[in-house]
Amino acid sequence: MSEKAATNKVVAALQNALLDEDSAVKRSAWKALGKMGGKGATNEAIIAILNALRDEDSDVRGAACVALGSMGEKAATDQVITAMLNALRDEVWKVRTSACEAFGNMGEKAAIDEVITALQNALLDKDWSVRHEACKVLRRMGEKSATDEGIIAMLNLLRDENEHVRSEASISLSVICEKSIKKEVLETLVNEYSCGGTDNSHTIAESLQKIICSYDGKGELEPQIVSKICSCIDWNDASWGKEIPASHLFKILLDTQNAAWIPLVSRVALYQGVAVTLMDNRLRIYDANGSLEFDVTHSELVKSLVEASRNQLEELKRCSLAGDGTLSTI
Repeated sequence: MSEKAATNKVVAALQNALLDEDSAVKRSAWKALGKMGGKGATNEAIIAILNALRDEDSDVRGAACVALGSMGEKAATDQVITAMLNALRDEVWKVRTSACEAFGNMGEKAAIDEVITALQNALLDKDWSVRHEACKVLRRMGEKSATDEGIIAMLNLLRDENEHVRSEASISLSVICEKSIKKEVLETLVNEYSCGGTDNSHTIAESLQKIICSYDGKGELEPQIVSKICSCIDWNDASWGKEIPASHLFKILLDTQNAAWIPLVSRVALYQGVAVTLMDNRLRIYDANGSLEFDVTHSELVKSLVEASRNQLEELKRCSLAGDGTLSTI
């Protein structure tokens, strides 16, 4: 018997099991079909699973969602998506959570406006696990989910009562806004971190670092916000100075001409061993990747940068790099 024929026989047997009166048998059949992935995504199997989404047993409905998600893009038909959208409104939280997860496993075909809107609404769900899963799926959908409504909802989740939701919201914001960062997101994350006293501070700081790496300087930030960004960086963690490209920070400083960036630029440049020369209004920086040149139109800004770098260097001379990668004063 060929592999294809054997697969067809297995799928047919599982489809018959979906009609069993015993809920446990049906749930096992869903799981088995789900593990087969796209191979189990026959029209007959999908129809049977869609019928299961109306089953009285919530465990069966949840297992049906998981099975459809496991089948991936092959199961992402209009009929299935409509049924899954209904599952997002199920009275049982486990079913709603499974529906969110299923959309995440269906890939690009499921990343349509109607689904994204429904997932953004799920960010307001009364159950934390639904909010958490919806946030995670929107992150996987990336830039498509970066609508104003979705971003506002995620920003609100930074103060969610559940620590897992808060953490996921912070991570998701940094991902979906990576290519088109909104000023409001950066400011909210900074203010949230600056409030202190939260178990989510480290995650927010990591998200800020990612956002700074993609921030293009457009939508100029207020000096006090930039100062808060500098205060968010944990200088006892040597990895911070390595993750943010110094060349990127120099570009932000020169493009925005916002002197509040100077402490961060000078500190990162020193941590990365970046050399800087200035000649004929041309600033050249040398790092591990080579060299870059920038036009300088405001000499006072550069003078302030040089002075800040000298001060930072003097501070570093008074410090030694401990074996664990943290700075300690001599």
